[in-house]
Amino acid sequence: MPKTVETQAPAASAEGANPAAGSPASHERAISIFVRRSNDAGLIPSSVNEAERTTDLVISTGAPVARSDWDDDYIETLSMDPQNIRVDRLNRGAPLLDAHDRYSGTRAVLGAIVPGSARVEGGQLVGTAKFSRSVDGDRAFQDVKDGVLRHVSVGYLTHKFEVDNSTTPPTHRATDWEPHEVSIVPIPADPQAGFRAADHNRAAPPSSKESTMPNVTPGAQPGQENRGTDVVVDQRDVDAAVAAATRRADQALDERVNAALEAEQTRRDAIENTVRSLGLPAEFATTHIRNKTSLNDFRALAIEEAAKFQRAAPTDGHNPHASPFVARGGIARDPEPGERAARFVRTIAAAPRLKMSPMDVARHWKDEMTARALSASIGASGGFMIPQDMANEVIDLLRPRSVVRSAGPRIVDMPTGNITFPRLNSGAVAGYVGENAPAPNGDEAFGQVRMTARKLMARVPISNDLLRFASPNADALVRDDMVKSLAIAEDRAFLRGAGTAFTPKGLRNLALPGNIFASVAVYSDATSLADMTKLVTALESNNVLMTKPVWFFSGRTKNYFYDLRDQVGGFLYRAEMDRGMFRGFPYKWTQSIPQNLVDGTQSEVMLVDMDEFMIGEVPGLMIDASTEATYTPDGTTLVSAFDNDQTVIRIIEEHDCALRHDAAAAVLTGVKWGT
Repeated sequence: MPKTVETQAPAASAEGANPAAGSPASHERAISIFVRRSNDAGLIPSSVNEAERTTDLVISTGAPVARSDWDDDYIETLSMDPQNIRVDRLNRGAPLLDAHDRYSGTRAVLGAIVPGSARVEGGQLVGTAKFSRSVDGDRAFQDVKDGVLRHVSVGYLTHKFEVDNSTTPPTHRATDWEPHEVSIVPIPADPQAGFRAADHNRAAPPSSKESTMPNVTPGAQPGQENRGTDVVVDQRDVDAAVAAATRRADQALDERVNAALEAEQTRRDAIENTVRSLGLPAEFATTHIRNKTSLNDFRALAIEEAAKFQRAAPTDGHNPHASPFVARGGIARDPEPGERAARFVRTIAAAPRLKMSPMDVARHWKDEMTARALSASIGASGGFMIPQDMANEVIDLLRPRSVVRSAGPRIVDMPTGNITFPRLNSGAVAGYVGENAPAPNGDEAFGQVRMTARKLMARVPISNDLLRFASPNADALVRDDMVKSLAIAEDRAFLRGAGTAFTPKGLRNLALPGNIFASVAVYSDATSLADMTKLVTALESNNVLMTKPVWFFSGRTKNYFYDLRDQVGGFLYRAEMDRGMFRGFPYKWTQSIPQNLVDGTQSEVMLVDMDEFMIGEVPGLMIDASTEATYTPDGTTLVSAFDNDQTVIRIIEEHDCALRHDAAAAVLTGVKWGT
């Protein structure tokens, strides 16, 4: 039985050439926009109406045509069942083009199909063409009258086809197709299509003279015959229809061609990259490219194939290319949160030093879970993307280590790298109303909050001694170093980022100018408390709901308030601060708020409603490793990883931050308390 396939990714093709398209899924034929060359090698057509500049033509007979779809050959036929042909576009005045030229704009338009003339008649698709009065249109019309031009070709889209594998090559019969343009061409393929003589009722060779083909009046329904009636069409209508149809066809076809090309190239590249990363034979990729295996299906098949090699590999742990390596038989206990990601990182880091691929390292550690993750995690730039479930464990560990994340901001995903939220700058109005009374009007002022991913790059040096064994303790150490590096970098950006083209704008710079206050220069206990009250008042007076207010200050400021005493010698805030609260709100202290600003003694205090603070992040972490990199642990001193027997891990995280309510942060500057 023939198999019916609905096309989903159409692409353009030229007669006798490989199509410029791809096949994004198994059993889909992405080639669904075609041109079919036609031939009527006979006498000079006598159906020409010189006054109206029209002639009848056979658009297609559905004759078999040999084609190629990337790597496969097949025979294509077109159904001539009227129910299988969408003739609406022809009957709206589809363009008559010069050899399917879609790139010369209106210069390639020679005329148009007379509206309402396209129909199936005698098992053939026929219609009437009207020629333009342009220079090229006049030339083509004269050549048709002289019998020099005899052949036409139809451009069409295939929506559904049946595959008959009983023939060699297989036969694809289009059972739902849509012609959208007709072209005059020099070389035919369909032997029974072309310009039609007036004494032909069917598009047979001109020597088989039969009854006269009916003329068609514009506006007639497809298939209706109006014998003996001349065709009357306004030339301006034809020209306008031709121009509009050409523009639409050009745009639609270009979009489909480009999308199909990109999808197919992406599929092929991903298959080849996966095969190389797994060390599988190149023939494995070639087979699945030709079979049009979808990328998701291929990855599963490739992992299974790689597992066969792993099971067949030597079990003694010997690797002639890496004598320092010693296998320890895998993880002896269930991994703790974040250790799977750390194992993933250590596997990548060990590979260049041991002159092995990351997959080989994972196999020698007998860690099939990491091997599977590596197989599907090749990054576009050559690095490795930590799988989402592993990356989420690292992010979860970041929350308690990062003071900003631990304060409970809103986290939103930015899978495309940017996101826009509406911002309500002033509150909505609500009130009670009586029977049949209108609702109270509000004076809401709206704005927009846009977040664009900024790239955070953290470097984590690891001793090469930690890369020689599959040790859970080593995994935990690498995990903690990763989390620490990311937490410090994030806090610095989210609290005091300058907001340049490459860094997020932190809370210090997100605060409104009216919410930034200078501390009293010569301070006392009373002035320090009054300064803190200014921050609370700033938020409350700006209609900030204070749903989740949090203090942020340095360690010196925390110690100052912790030791502050009342008039009778009792600690004023110590009991409250032991519970993590200050003046009724949670507080966070961090070294990411400097204590040496301006004159070397100043610091800052921030009060933020964290319910209004958002962190947008691109899912996943990108990992790469180098044994030759140079890094600066303190920002000034250069350290060579090679000289110190280290491997430097580079972790890339992408995120941004913003305030939904721009008055939800207040800042106190020039703080010298505790000096």
